[in-house]
Amino acid sequence: MFPQIGTPTDLLGGAVLAFLGVALITYIYYQFAYLAPRTGGDYVWLSRWLHPSLGFISAVMGVVLMEFLYIGVGAITIQSTGFSILLAMVGTLLNNPGLVALAPLLITPVNNFILATIEIWVPSIAVILGTRYYFKIQNIIYVPCILIMLVLLGVMAGTSSTQFSVAFNSYSQQYTNSTNYYQDIISAATKSGWTLPTTSLMHMLMIMTLLIPVVAFGLVSYMGGEMKNTRRTWAAGLFGGSLSYVVWQAGASLLAYSAFGYAFLSALGYNLYSNPSAVTLPALPYLNYLAAITVRNYPGGVILVVLLSLSVLQSIWYTPAAVMAVSRAFFGFSFDRLAPASLSSVSERFNSPINAVLITLIGSELVLLIVAIPVTATYAYYIYSVGLLIAIPFPFTLLGITAIAYPYRFKAEYAQGPIKGSFAGLPKLVWAGMGTVVFTLVAIYLLLTQPIFGANSPTGLSVAGGGLVVAVLLYVIARVVRTRQGIDLKVAYAQIPPE
Repeated sequence: MFPQIGTPTDLLGGAVLAFLGVALITYIYYQFAYLAPRTGGDYVWLSRWLHPSLGFISAVMGVVLMEFLYIGVGAITIQSTGFSILLAMVGTLLNNPGLVALAPLLITPVNNFILATIEIWVPSIAVILGTRYYFKIQNIIYVPCILIMLVLLGVMAGTSSTQFSVAFNSYSQQYTNSTNYYQDIISAATKSGWTLPTTSLMHMLMIMTLLIPVVAFGLVSYMGGEMKNTRRTWAAGLFGGSLSYVVWQAGASLLAYSAFGYAFLSALGYNLYSNPSAVTLPALPYLNYLAAITVRNYPGGVILVVLLSLSVLQSIWYTPAAVMAVSRAFFGFSFDRLAPASLSSVSERFNSPINAVLITLIGSELVLLIVAIPVTATYAYYIYSVGLLIAIPFPFTLLGITAIAYPYRFKAEYAQGPIKGSFAGLPKLVWAGMGTVVFTLVAIYLLLTQPIFGANSPTGLSVAGGGLVVAVLLYVIARVVRTRQGIDLKVAYAQIPPE
């Protein structure tokens, strides 16, 4: 969906600035992963090179809490972004009212919770089976996901807003008793206070960047010790992934504005957030739903509709990726004696920390229970946006500070290590660290001052602040307990753990 996110002319400039900012963070991850590719990722780096407490708090906030939110919220939106759309569109094409009637039933709280539970636990079996099976399945999943994205881009590229409005009005008439529901959407939003937004390029920068580091960096770094050819893998995955995401986001947004109409998308997003009853379609109108409406009467329309509806595959597969990262964070805590030893126990058969994975799944289920019952998928995405306030400072701002400090706090290791190069008398790593700190502080400022992102709402501040308090308390409790047991945690943090 596209709520008030800026004008189309903001997109290209925002994309360029987004990639420049993310490239700085990518560079730090790339260098640190080459220096110390360990399971636990940035938790290991921050706890050894900055401070143990900051490493732990950062991992709890930026990985455990953030990914719990994503797993829970992402799971309940799978129905609304995929399966309900599939039933609504195929039911319409086959003139089967029964299938259409099932579409809204999928997103009722109880049904959504049951289906989301299945969608969390079943794909995560791949994590229990170990990285070898996980990466094999991931490589297979990539193929249809890329195909589906190309189909969506192709549909939007070949559609004008006039063509779409005709198709949309024809499709929606049976559900709305309106012959011009396209304009009715805009009119309803206007009556509720919507105006066509003209937000700044910096606002667009936020929209373009914030999901990139959450997806690409934190998760990959926590599996660093379990990857082969780390330097080559990270070079392709981080830099290539960041660039392709920015290109995809900018391209898809521009094509969507052109195909469906900028004012329509903005008004539609406004209605869904502020007045959902104004949108009376059998499924929530995400981009793939709008594209499916466009092509439903094309030759081979059923196949195209099914492909567009199955874009949900990428959301389903992201769940085990998040489970993988959180379980590796628990593994790192346990290895350093901040958590029970059972969480770093590795199955000899699967070479996987099964206990850590199971605890991750149970925690995800609790978050799912919280977010699934009182909200629709629209508001679930709002809750997830709150996580952005958590993900930026933890760990990215702290990672930038670590990059600045490392060459000076660990002079001998830096001099003998693989990270080389300087500019204007300062190590390139320091420049990247300073740029990252500035970039993330600007992001934090915008999150705290711009209500459009939802992070400065009472809910957003409560989740972020409450998470921070819990993380600090957990660290203090762990330190006190281990000290009373006669265990000196300083020993664990005195060196990088073995591979």
